[in-house]
Amino acid sequence: MPEGELSDVHARIAFKIEVESDRPGFFNALLLKHPHLSEDEIMLCGLLLFGSRSSEMATKLGKTVHAVNIARSKLNKKFHIAKDDEIAHYLRSLTKPD
Repeated sequence: MPEGELSDVHARIAFKIEVESDRPGFFNALLLKHPHLSEDEIMLCGLLLFGSRSSEMATKLGKTVHAVNIARSKLNKKFHIAKDDEIAHYLRSLTKPD
């Protein structure tokens, strides 16, 4: 499996800065509500926040589309969300755009 764009520590930091510039406090709010998320789950939440497609997330994370869809399904369960469409709405509700 090739490494994704966000597999490098520096790329992850840059991505988090990008997310925080649009949604200040997003990662803090996410982790306050869900402190047991893995680093990959946190990155996936950042991508879902902006409505990224599964294929784009797979490329960025260096995973298969199938693996991304399974991870998204697990997040839905952790967040007690019934439908995939609602996860981005839920994530956006954690903070307001800057």
